[in-house]
Amino acid sequence: MILVPPPHSIQMLSDQFNGDAETVVRQTDEALPREHYRLAIAPREITITSNSDAGFFYGEKTLQQIRQQCNDSLPCLKIEDGPDFERRGFMLDISRCQVPTLKSLFEFIDTLASLKINQLQLYTEHTFTYPGHELVWGDASPLTPLDIQTIDAYCKEHFIDLVANQNSMGHMERWLKYPEYCFLAECPQGFKHPITGKHRPPSTLKPNGESLAFLKKLYAALLPNFTTQFVHAGMDEPWELGQGWSKPMVEAEGKHKVYLRFLNDVHEIVQSHGKQMLFWADILMEKPELADKIPENSIPVIWGYAADTPFEQECAAIQQYANTFYVAPGTSTWNSFSGRLDNAITNLKNAASIGHRHGAKGYTINQWGDNGHHQPWSIVYPPLLQGAASAWNSGGSGHLQLEEALDTIIFRDASHSIGRALCTLGRIENTFTGKLHNKSFNHCFFFGDEKEVEAALNQVSPLEMGDQASLLDEIDELAESAQLHPPHVDVVKEEIHLATDMIRWANHRALSTLPSSESPYLRASLKQLIGRYNERWLRRNRPGGLHESTQYLVRMLRC
Repeated sequence: MILVPPPHSIQMLSDQFNGDAETVVRQTDEALPREHYRLAIAPREITITSNSDAGFFYGEKTLQQIRQQCNDSLPCLKIEDGPDFERRGFMLDISRCQVPTLKSLFEFIDTLASLKINQLQLYTEHTFTYPGHELVWGDASPLTPLDIQTIDAYCKEHFIDLVANQNSMGHMERWLKYPEYCFLAECPQGFKHPITGKHRPPSTLKPNGESLAFLKKLYAALLPNFTTQFVHAGMDEPWELGQGWSKPMVEAEGKHKVYLRFLNDVHEIVQSHGKQMLFWADILMEKPELADKIPENSIPVIWGYAADTPFEQECAAIQQYANTFYVAPGTSTWNSFSGRLDNAITNLKNAASIGHRHGAKGYTINQWGDNGHHQPWSIVYPPLLQGAASAWNSGGSGHLQLEEALDTIIFRDASHSIGRALCTLGRIENTFTGKLHNKSFNHCFFFGDEKEVEAALNQVSPLEMGDQASLLDEIDELAESAQLHPPHVDVVKEEIHLATDMIRWANHRALSTLPSSESPYLRASLKQLIGRYNERWLRRNRPGGLHESTQYLVRMLRC
């Protein structure tokens, strides 16, 4: 029997249940911590004991998984269970083109609740209907106040807190690219990105009163739609800070003091709404000794997405200064058509075990959509299961049978093939001995320029490319044989088939002696892929952002 998340304690008994499986006796034990529960299946009675509605809800979710697997032959057992992390979140990027439909979000919330996730964040840069700012969000199919209120209510029914999330310093390029807003930019003419070395449009707000007045209006429009006590203010990667408007201040005081002052100012805006602020801790981690200067009751969030992210050093450093902090690993699905599953599993498990040992209160699984959000929705499920298991039971999640859990818990696939299909897809790049940072070879082969593709090809061999081609065929066969239940049915198969074909196209492009614009095969097959991509997108997402995302593909017709 597979249970996700795995309970902390389960004792299987020799008897079989012979009572009414639909009747559950609820008992209250005031000594139990919140969200903890006990589930007992005796020969004639099923009992759930807890001290909170959430605890009873999670006990029911565990019982539901048992019923799905055992039908009318329930085993007698005793489960003692409760979470390692008080707040177990999932953050979905809705600002890199993709804004899901309400139907898709509700289906996903159902899944999150079944995995005992209790926070959802919809990462926003511009995809909310801020009054007077139609220029920025007009083509994005953004969420409206009614949308947020509806999602919030649905989350509450499932014991999930919908946490407001609006970036408030860096990653503001969606605004600052327009002349009407560039007066707020640290570097209105753009900047040289420190990682890529390429010139980029302005992305960071200058830390002054004008920016604070702008943010104050945004928060005033956004926050009243949430019942949560939390606001994630972002504040990560302010690349240009100290290069433009604030250069004299940074030279006089240092970057970190200037940053912390603006952080405190944003906190005052959040606090004026009676909310508690979360913020990304990357700038703070450069000088963790300054953590005693962060606003009281604010929550730094330590993020990192590589298998070797130094969570040990960073948690140990922040623990000395901050009363509360979160850890935030990632799904490793972005900049990819397949995901990088083994990287994600290690990242997710390390963040949980290390964060729990150092007293982190929260654990947030991050799903980004960098560079067009081209990854299929379905590839999030393997890392989601691992992350949910790690957030609830960091010590017991290490031996999660991921393929079987996907078949049983998520898809209820009688053929037991969809889990293997998704996990094999997630590990498709293991055929290559080389590794790329924060992206997949298949994404680089598809979108990279000539130099990037050549550098990536130097890390793979023809034999490895052949092995990958065979695996892609195997994945398609596994997906086609799956027997899926609603709401998944055919959409998951379509997403897997599209992903494998995108990877095939990427590999053909990488190995071709002709640019894609000159190869009849590459041009014709890409046009067909673009049509399928548009159809797939609209099965899950609103139309806003589709044109921008598709333009990444269309550009390859001109390469």
